[in-house]
Amino acid sequence: MSPLADSNAEVRFRILFKLYQKHYGEELGHPQLVDKFVQEPDFQTIDRNLVNSELVYLVDKQLITGQYTLGRAYPYAIIITSKGIDFVDRIKRKFINSLYQVSNDDYRQITSISGFNDQLRELPRIIDKNRDSLRKVIEDDHY
Repeated sequence: MSPLADSNAEVRFRILFKLYQKHYGEELGHPQLVDKFVQEPDFQTIDRNLVNSELVYLVDKQLITGQYTLGRAYPYAIIITSKGIDFVDRIKRKFINSLYQVSNDDYRQITSISGFNDQLRELPRIIDKNRDSLRKVIEDDHY
């Protein structure tokens, strides 16, 4: 998924979506080391201090759990919680529904994919094409 604008809500969603992908991929139940996680392409254009502060926010909201060490203000390892998974599922569902009005071709494409993991692999490309729709869904959700 290519960069969205760096609003706090969009950064939080990007973090949650990446953890969601890892949860349903081959890294189920594996905490993600933050220093490695933020090196992924999705986060390279975002100020590291913003990412760190949003990690703390997501831990406070119980959307992710974080493991801390003494003297570090943000977690060194993170994992998505069931509450975080529910949140991403809700945003994903609202986004796909919004495509019906904005981009019927993308709506038909994503809804025609039957497998969950196949749909999850295709979704970042569709998000990239429809960033404004995702941004509106995120802003309207108020988490």
